[in-house]
Amino acid sequence: MRPSNSGNPIYVLGQELLLEFAQFLETCISSFLLKRWGEDWFNQCAVKDGRPQLEDMRDLSFLLRQILDLNNHNFRAAIGISVFGEAQMQKPHLLALEQIRKSRNFLAHPNRIVKLYDLSRLAFNIQAIVPASTPLASKCASILTTNEKSEHLTKIASLTEINRKYRNSAEYRSEVARSIKVFTDRIADFNSKSEDNYMFIAQNHLLRSLWWNWLILQPLHYTLLWDSLLEKRNPRTGARLLSDSQLEELSRELDTAGGFQLAEEFLRELYEDTDLANCKCEFCRIVGNGPISFKEKAHQKIEEVLLAIETGGDIKKLFDNKEPRGMWPFHYMLIGITCASKGNIPVDKIMDEWHFDLINPILDLNSESFENHDVLIAAIKLIAIRNGIPPLEVEKWNLE
Repeated sequence: MRPSNSGNPIYVLGQELLLEFAQFLETCISSFLLKRWGEDWFNQCAVKDGRPQLEDMRDLSFLLRQILDLNNHNFRAAIGISVFGEAQMQKPHLLALEQIRKSRNFLAHPNRIVKLYDLSRLAFNIQAIVPASTPLASKCASILTTNEKSEHLTKIASLTEINRKYRNSAEYRSEVARSIKVFTDRIADFNSKSEDNYMFIAQNHLLRSLWWNWLILQPLHYTLLWDSLLEKRNPRTGARLLSDSQLEELSRELDTAGGFQLAEEFLRELYEDTDLANCKCEFCRIVGNGPISFKEKAHQKIEEVLLAIETGGDIKKLFDNKEPRGMWPFHYMLIGITCASKGNIPVDKIMDEWHFDLINPILDLNSESFENHDVLIAAIKLIAIRNGIPPLEVEKWNLE
């Protein structure tokens, strides 16, 4: 299976560099040849290989084939004169373009994870072509001064275009919300001029309902992802993989409450901007007046439980309490029942209220921890004391 570079900022930045370099070559060549040959410059200057079209100038593969393989003197002259002040491109420049093509082919079909040295090779060769005063050259220079260490991915991610535009998820959501608002305003304007206005109103309401659902699901999704990291443990030692400080760093800008508030504000604006109570469009006629929640009953309940946990609400009232108790790890039950017996404490109270977080819930019963009787006794005592049993009383228990 081919390794996935999804989410790899090095791969993303590499693709952006190739796109920007293609735009640089297109602008450089087309501007120069337009002045020399006029509006018909492409038909006059492009080497006829297949059926080339003007739109192909946006394709880096097309441009490099014209320059390197088909020896297009017009394209080479355009770059040589406008960029280097020479009548033709020199051999070092052509070699740099050849290396850029190799990088382009690799990034188009990577057979492994794209690394920093792949990006540095591409940046080095692009820097050999583009003028030092261009933003692209500055970006390449930043890449070449990046060392592969713990925070290098953060620096690479900061150079990507998507990061430059949307520094955080709240800004991204606000930008998309603004775009949707502009779109819906255009629909509203079209409605006043169209006899089929109900169709466009229905599209408007469907789109905004989808966006409202997305706004709610995003903070839920990432809160759950963060929560799943809490108990990620080393399968061999049982130790947590992330420290408290690392988890705190990840949660610092999570802003779950802010995400929900944004969804509520959007819903309020939706009611204010549209007459949902009296709407006769097809969408509102089918689903009822107001935005529809695209969730099954089971999805809704999971969401309510998560919200109760996040806001400190009462979880028990969300359940009918008729379900049997969930399966506890055997070692939890063993310790809990022992403490209940020795301390004369109801088992239900221990299972409902006690904390067992001193023990790894996935601990193997055949591990040394349970083979060693002294370790098991120590665990029982620690759990009891951790949950409020006086140490002197625990010491009196006969656990042999």
